[in-house]
Amino acid sequence: MRRGGWIRGWIWVAAGLIAGCAGPSRLGFKGSRSSGDLPSAGFQAKAREDSFFISAETARMSGNNREAIHDLDSCLRLDPLNAAAYYELARLFDQLENPHAALAFASRAVELDTLNRWYQLAFADALMQNKEFGRAESVFYRLHQRYPSNMDYLFNEGVLLAGLNELDSAFQVFDEIEKK
Repeated sequence: MRRGGWIRGWIWVAAGLIAGCAGPSRLGFKGSRSSGDLPSAGFQAKAREDSFFISAETARMSGNNREAIHDLDSCLRLDPLNAAAYYELARLFDQLENPHAALAFASRAVELDTLNRWYQLAFADALMQNKEFGRAESVFYRLHQRYPSNMDYLFNEGVLLAGLNELDSAFQVFDEIEKK
């Protein structure tokens, strides 16, 4: 693939996923396109929000973090409940070595979508960067409860327990890992 082609390919994939996840009725179409109905204002706002999100991802992948942050902020002004935008901001601020901002954005993403494991992992990472190891341990505990086959969550829980000097609990966790 020629240089830059992977970015365009990713954009097409993202656009397809967005279009596939949002059917015509969800996006504001009331009738068929042939009947002359135009997309509603809700559809246009959602399309604009998606455009900002895709633009932010393109900027982030190109290394233009400032533009990515601006576009994600624009996305959040249109939809302040967009957990994915908060998650991406958390990742950006983690990359920019601003752990306090990363924690704030990851926390908001988890607040909006408590079941998303990637948001939970970003939140746990941000907690660790901010030296909130007890809270990070509880995130890994909940992740392991939800995904018991993933030993990484259990291992991270054990490491954090050991770091918190809760050695009996840490040994129990490591014994559980050894048994599996």
